[in-house]
Amino acid sequence: MKSLLAFFLFYGLLLQEVSAQKINLQEVFSYSGDNVVDVIEEVVTREAIIELATQGILVKSNSDIVKDPKKPKVINYTTTINFKEAKTSRLKPTREGEPKDAAKQPCSIGLISLVSDDGCNVTLENNKGEKDTWLQESKKGHDISKGRRDYKKILFPGNYKFEIEYSQTYYNPPPEDLDGISLLITPIIVDISVRANNQIPNGRILIEKGQKIEMALNADWLGRGGKPALEDQVIWEINQLSCQGNFETRWQEVGKGAWCEYRCNTPGIFRIRARIGDKIFTYTRRFDEPHTDSTTKYAHIGDSACIGVAENKQEIQLLNIAYHLLGDPCYAYETPWFNARDLDIALKGEGRYWTETQRDAAIGAQKLRESMEVKWGITYFSNNLRNTPKCNYFLYYQCRQAGFNIPNKIHLQGFRPPVIAEWKNPSTKIGNWLWKSAGSTLPQPGWIALDDEHCGFIDYDGGIISGGTFDVNKKITLNFPKYFRIYQP
Repeated sequence: MKSLLAFFLFYGLLLQEVSAQKINLQEVFSYSGDNVVDVIEEVVTREAIIELATQGILVKSNSDIVKDPKKPKVINYTTTINFKEAKTSRLKPTREGEPKDAAKQPCSIGLISLVSDDGCNVTLENNKGEKDTWLQESKKGHDISKGRRDYKKILFPGNYKFEIEYSQTYYNPPPEDLDGISLLITPIIVDISVRANNQIPNGRILIEKGQKIEMALNADWLGRGGKPALEDQVIWEINQLSCQGNFETRWQEVGKGAWCEYRCNTPGIFRIRARIGDKIFTYTRRFDEPHTDSTTKYAHIGDSACIGVAENKQEIQLLNIAYHLLGDPCYAYETPWFNARDLDIALKGEGRYWTETQRDAAIGAQKLRESMEVKWGITYFSNNLRNTPKCNYFLYYQCRQAGFNIPNKIHLQGFRPPVIAEWKNPSTKIGNWLWKSAGSTLPQPGWIALDDEHCGFIDYDGGIISGGTFDVNKKITLNFPKYFRIYQP
């Protein structure tokens, strides 16, 4: 079972890699200009910003007292701000429902505010040369006694040049407020992160119905608790996978803020995204799904990631058992299932020319066969199952390991697991496994998916885990077969 050990080592390293991903602010944000800019790296409430400003914490010493407010002193400032995509940005998902102008991730966006004790004109120009006049209050001869707080400006990846005309119009004696002007920038790393049960975020998320998930704009904000920041700016949405290969077109709002929790009361397979202003940021994969080939869609870094919500703990246990066997060659089409005597003969004969992988697979398969005979009375192994599909044996063994009962079928030469023709036939009763048509339901993790020649388990992301030609593999097409079987005790 070296392949299983190798998988555990691989998966452990993969989770370490996922958890270690860290984007520094300097990678995705920069600015140049004069001393009019203040960078606030922690998102706070608008009330707190005003308090910081009026307490003098954000004071800029760039003012002179003007005795005559009708003759204000005008100062011009120019500063350039750059919100960027990280060099390691993942590709944007191209699935239906995703806007073409959505930013890659990780990236930065910016909340822009102005705190000033006097009137200002503020104009910003983006990297396309488009100008937007934000504020026009210069030379109005009045005092803004509490500064100005404005989160209406959310800037997405791109270069922006700010031109600020600042008119100092102090009364004499001057009021007790700010001494100058600050353009406040709160750069935010957007790298949509999801976690369940305080586990490592952004990995394989498979939970039981009724449990909560945490969602945040980036992993550092997971677990914050309390009232979330940015409730007016960030809306979280989910949608559920259907059997036709697409997700449901209707997105459902499930929360607001830079981070939030959501209780998953409906079993199924779901996508997650955050809507910020007029942009959408989708929760995407951090790693390539193991044991899928390069042609498999939706299984690679940058593709839309999913969470799986199972009906019960037993289905989760079943999927975890199956998932940990990815890459195992024992259930492969090409691996023979000899009995102990015939395996010994084969190893002394043709087995001398087998590769180490073929030899280990045959030995492992013999132990599986022996286990099925002893534990569950399976005695029929047609032609040693050589060059024979074994997806139904894979399905049978993992279900029995997880505690799901599957009755043996009687064959002329002994007892065997149900075959595909029996699983897919609605008139064939197989214990408590209920037959369902793909056209009448939404798929769930832990179900058995069937077509006319194959069977496997639906995983957390809609992929189907099964015994394949060379090993246990996973296919993600989202075009589900015609039939399902569901365990109903």
